[in-house]
Amino acid sequence: MEIPVWQFVRIMVACERRPNSRLLAANADSWAELDEALTGLAQSDFDAYSNLMMHTDVHIEAPNKIELRRVLDSLLRDLKLAKRRTRAGSTERTDLEFEISELQALLDKLGGRVSDEERDGGKSAAGQADHAHPEAATAPAEAGRPTRVAADRLTGGCACGGTRWQVDAGTAMAALVACHCRQCNQMSSHLLAATSVAETGLTWTREETLTWYQSSDFAERGFCRDCGCNISWRLSDADAREMVALMAGSFDDQSGLTLERHIFVDHKPGYYEIADGLPQFPDSD
Repeated sequence: MEIPVWQFVRIMVACERRPNSRLLAANADSWAELDEALTGLAQSDFDAYSNLMMHTDVHIEAPNKIELRRVLDSLLRDLKLAKRRTRAGSTERTDLEFEISELQALLDKLGGRVSDEERDGGKSAAGQADHAHPEAATAPAEAGRPTRVAADRLTGGCACGGTRWQVDAGTAMAALVACHCRQCNQMSSHLLAATSVAETGLTWTREETLTWYQSSDFAERGFCRDCGCNISWRLSDADAREMVALMAGSFDDQSGLTLERHIFVDHKPGYYEIADGLPQFPDSD
């Protein structure tokens, strides 16, 4: 398949952040040659560099179309997040809108976003959803299905004490998971670990500094506006909300927490590896 060089570059850079990328391996030689050529032109002839990037096509080997679609979907999410941080009418926003439009057209041509059935090899994944990205349609895994109840009353809050929470004994809880998605990486500067509790058992006992940031079209993240601690995640629509995520770092007593799995490992940055032997899921679980 022939695609513009700039798309190929975007895809390869994204693949470098994915563990054991078959797409990267299949295009390693052409990517190395192209990267060397672009680096040289960027330093010596910017016009030629721009022409190569924007007006030249290159062949991409895609032995796994599902991986390519996942990469494109992830790229689109990141670009849409970046667009929201730009000023309307700016050159940066115009450039991002062009890239979003072209990459979306490529993804649509390949079949669109990977469905739950495709991702799980035909097994049903009803009710399981993508993580807190702007274009996702349902709740992320860390605000997921309850699997236990709180044996005792739980408490927690931020570093400065301006925000505090309490969970009643007997409240339904979900597993503690580590999320490696791009948004959690940005929010925490690494990965983010969270569990979730039934909202009916959660009380905000102090919320003078609690601030909610609309992190996507459907979700919001709670943090302390004074000390900056990440505290919570929840659906924006109160009528649809049953569970509320609480960050592991906000628990006063963390001795009862046990990490059970990793999610969105296909989106993690390349500077660390996961080697604890726990289950890993490329997207949501």
